Amino acid sequence: ALFKFDAGEYDDALQDYDRIIYSDGAAEYLDICNDASMLFRLELSGAEIGPRWAGVAAKVAGRTEERLLAFADLHFLLALASSADDAHNDLARRMVASMEKHGDSDAGDSAIYRAAVPAAKGIAAFREKRYHDAAETLSEALPGLHVIGGSHAQRDLFNGLLAEASWRANKDAPETVALLAARSYSHPYNRRNWEMYLGALDARGDPTVTDAARRRLAQMGGYNARH
Repeated sequence: ALFKFDAGEYDDALQDYDRIIYSDGAAEYLDICNDASMLFRLELSGAEIGPRWAGVAAKVAGRTEERLLAFADLHFLLALASSADDAHNDLARRMVASMEKHGDSDAGDSAIYRAAVPAAKGIAAFREKRYHDAAETLSEALPGLHVIGGSHAQRDLFNGLLAEASWRANKDAPETVALLAARSYSHPYNRRNWEMYLGALDARGDPTVTDAARRRLAQMGGYNARH
């Protein structure tokens, strides 16, 4: 599914999500992390997610106080904050507060949670359409987020979220353009990033660089940046 996603085959990746990845009965935390991560990547790329978030959120609605792993908690929070159910969204807000309280405690993993809390606040802010706040807190979180565990590929979800939040907050800011330019090198086949990068360059009015980005995106199936 991730290979299809990176190739821009979002409908096929979503079919794989329904057919292979998601199951109502799969409640092990890594299954839920996979559910949330794949859905979020597809949603940001423009795929029609429909009511799928509610199913993932229902799996974690009773697990918001587990403090199993900060890595898992961020994905649980993402599912709750992404659901269209107000009760799930309220649980997400309470979960952020609970994670912050845990980070301030003397628990053995409190330092890890202190690193995760800015990312949690960034997720919540993004879902509340406070994109500037989301970009700010995610920028604070990312340099130390490796302590939560997971692979580089798994944690790249949060880099993608920062790029999207920055673009929505201020697409023509120099910091946004620089961030998207860097991701165009680390993710040369990610169509959504190229769409945002071209949209940012269009907004800045730099014809030389814009034309180069437009040619690159044309090779990947067109320009559909959501202005």
